[in-house]
Amino acid sequence: MSFTFDSVKEVLERQVQPRLAQHGGGVKLCDVSEEGEVRISFTGHCCTCPAQEATLNSMVSETLKNAFPQESLTLIAVNTVDDDLWNMAKTILQHKTEV
Repeated sequence: MSFTFDSVKEVLERQVQPRLAQHGGGVKLCDVSEEGEVRISFTGHCCTCPAQEATLNSMVSETLKNAFPQESLTLIAVNTVDDDLWNMAKTILQHKTEV
């Protein structure tokens, strides 16, 4: 399997996402560089989970290293705000301005 954004995304969606979803969380692929940097963000309950670093270093890292053994990967967690959280905040703020 070639090391591309789409192939990394596929591995994350097939192998990591279902396991994180069992806990109300998830992972989103942000970027893959030619140098092997893979930037991800956690979603849902994983955003605030105290085990986030362990999940990144064990489950996500090992899964990608097994899928792309020829690559020298650097996994980077990017702190972003989940789209669902943004939408909830917008709804609350809209409601407050209408009152």
